[in-house]
Amino acid sequence: MTIQGVKRRSYAKKAGILAGDELLAVNGHSLTDVFDYRFYTAELDVSLSLCRDGKPFEVFIRKKREEDELGLEFA
Repeated sequence: MTIQGVKRRSYAKKAGILAGDELLAVNGHSLTDVFDYRFYTAELDVSLSLCRDGKPFEVFIRKKREEDELGLEFA
């Protein structure tokens, strides 16, 4: 899933995620749609597997509350 935007002052922005990055998995779970993304990010600790310019990388985010959004936007 291609990230279309990253909200200002969000967990994702602070973690260095950029628009155009590919989100491959959340907490080790592959994603097929935004519903998967929302389901797997509803935890305090979130590990994201991403790809930028063909290079895979991981980002770990610890949220203050489970219901907090990461700040990623998709088409």
